[in-house]
Amino acid sequence: MDRQADILKDPIGKLILTFSIPAFLGIVINLLYGFIDGIVIGDGIGQNALGGVTVIFPLTLMMIAFASMIGEGLGSFVAREIVKDKSSVMKCIKTAFALMTWCIIIIVTMSLLFLDPLIRQLGAVEEIFVYAKHYYLSLLPGLPFMVWSLVYFHHLNAQGRIKTAMKAMMLSAGLNIILDIVFVYWFKWGVIGAGVATSIAQAYWFLHMHIHALRNQEIITFKMPFVLIVDKYYARLIITIGLSAFIRQIGITISLILINKLASSYDVIYVASFGATQRILRLVISPIAAVSTAFKPIVGQNYGKGQMFRVQKSIKYSIMATLVLGSILILIVILIREPLGRTFGIGSHDMNIFIRVLLLTSCLLPIYGVHHLAVAYFTALGMAKQAISLNIIKQIILLIPMVIILPKLFGVYGLFMALPLSDLLSIGIAYIMMKNDIAKLIMKEVPII
Repeated sequence: MDRQADILKDPIGKLILTFSIPAFLGIVINLLYGFIDGIVIGDGIGQNALGGVTVIFPLTLMMIAFASMIGEGLGSFVAREIVKDKSSVMKCIKTAFALMTWCIIIIVTMSLLFLDPLIRQLGAVEEIFVYAKHYYLSLLPGLPFMVWSLVYFHHLNAQGRIKTAMKAMMLSAGLNIILDIVFVYWFKWGVIGAGVATSIAQAYWFLHMHIHALRNQEIITFKMPFVLIVDKYYARLIITIGLSAFIRQIGITISLILINKLASSYDVIYVASFGATQRILRLVISPIAAVSTAFKPIVGQNYGKGQMFRVQKSIKYSIMATLVLGSILILIVILIREPLGRTFGIGSHDMNIFIRVLLLTSCLLPIYGVHHLAVAYFTALGMAKQAISLNIIKQIILLIPMVIILPKLFGVYGLFMALPLSDLLSIGIAYIMMKNDIAKLIMKEVPII
């Protein structure tokens, strides 16, 4: 039985578990790179270096925003249409990669033209400016491969090839960790070594996925070199559906820039603590992200086939899974908060600052998955307006104003309070929107008992 038949016929619980396990392993190992990268930079170079790398992170998030928009738009289309028209899927894939390539050319060119003032605007004070600049320049060769890999990941996942995508991600992350240690500790290349290690690993990630896909005739993909011609019809579809992901990433990028810039005005330790906390949380929420990754192709393909009862069942099981996982994760964070700080080179005199930042930004882990799944649900079904609305509410209407206003009321910790407060309000809205839509959706199909 092929993978497509599994998605349309196998028990939903089994599918979520089957797809979540490789997704979890891949995400954990990939994010473990970010975790270890922070440890290597903080321990092997210093807290100022970690602050410099943290400042550059929003710039890479900007590129990830475009990759997420194109990748999620492509993934939604592929999952719904692969059961109907494979020729249109191929045209959409080619358009997606051409569109992504033009985006990265424009972004990299503009960033190089205004690099110094850009880095300062991102929040780099004098102590960390050089580290930030050197790290970004060493990342440049790998940036095209990074965004191509993210788009490739989404279209493989949409075809039910999560194991292929995650295997490539895991090997790339493992390579990144090894090169990080070698270049920073052995070769003493500093932040340049960390950036070069990432560039090499990103190139490997893309090439591994593409070569494997070309060898498997069941996977729909393009041949290199691809033509940089953008089909307006498919580009419009991709952008419309994927715009939600773009807004989410841009909102996160702007809020991170504001937090880094405002935190640096108090002390560099707040920037370093926030950078360490973000690396920890990206690793901690990986089980929830894995469920969301598994959720998308299951919902998309069953919706495309008109099997609405299976769609509803997928939502129910996924929400239950994220609630249980989130509750376990917050307990783990609380129990090992001090060892986590020491791992990132946080001294005993700064530990209380780190712990407060960590606990403030992670306190809503038990219900974090609800908003994540709601956006994934509307995106998978091609409901662009609803997905866009959820991300605008969270990232633009709630988070950014709170980042600006709360520090005036509560000082530096108001910066970090903005994250859980915006999450809480947006989760409530997401739950109501998804619940109402599910009620309408299930009316389209009455299951045979």
